[in-house]
Amino acid sequence: MSSVPITGSTKFYALIGHPVKQVRTPTVLNAYLTEHSIDAVMVTFDLLPENLQDFFNMLRGWQNCLGCCVTIPHKVKSFECIDSATERAQRIGAVNIIKRDSKGLLHGDMMDGLGFLAALEKIGVTVKNKNVVLVGGGGAGSAIADSVAEAGAKQLSLLEIDTNRQTTLMSNLQKTYPGIRIYDRLIPDHSIDILINASPLGMKINDPLPFPLEKIKDKIIVADVVTKPDITSFLKNASKAGHLIQRGREMAEAQMSMFVDFMGTPKKTN
Repeated sequence: MSSVPITGSTKFYALIGHPVKQVRTPTVLNAYLTEHSIDAVMVTFDLLPENLQDFFNMLRGWQNCLGCCVTIPHKVKSFECIDSATERAQRIGAVNIIKRDSKGLLHGDMMDGLGFLAALEKIGVTVKNKNVVLVGGGGAGSAIADSVAEAGAKQLSLLEIDTNRQTTLMSNLQKTYPGIRIYDRLIPDHSIDILINASPLGMKINDPLPFPLEKIKDKIIVADVVTKPDITSFLKNASKAGHLIQRGREMAEAQMSMFVDFMGTPKKTN
């Protein structure tokens, strides 16, 4: 497959994070853009947190950039730097996609939760009336928690080592979705239907597992948001134990059409 040449009329998408070696979005999106002969390309920026505001100041004046994707650890802080956001992003307090308009104003949304549910649907799984355990309450974790609650999960156990973050997220969820039962710990006599790692654990070789899988006796769905390695140690162990697994790449890939729709597709090359 030949690539579309970069010219003076090429539009750009940025992806910001720190680190960025693990991201899959540029590979998937650039393949999509090439396949559809769209004159645009995504480039990555390994951006230190202290330079985030400077990046957004630059982005406002980057005339041929349509916007950016946001990955760890910038999703929460980026929400504070932009001009407006969707109601969903405001509930979550984080963004993973930002559109730049013709005036240089930045508008954000958070689609990790939608992508997670869309990936589950592809394997015929729904969270409705299910007992869900979620490890991690950062940007991606908050988005998944919001979507899981909105989709009608029966129960959510939110495991997060940052107690302030955990308390804030649980409070927001309970106000918005009063019908779901939310806990700050595992309830011993409650079964688990879906277990999700939304923390960074697994990105590094020596990371501990985010959850002790030996506690789970039944066969369940085990998901991970980490995209590199493709199969984390957590998912390897879960698969060996007979659980159905969902990789982080599947959540990321499920967001591609959402990304293109939100950003607006640039013109095809002739």
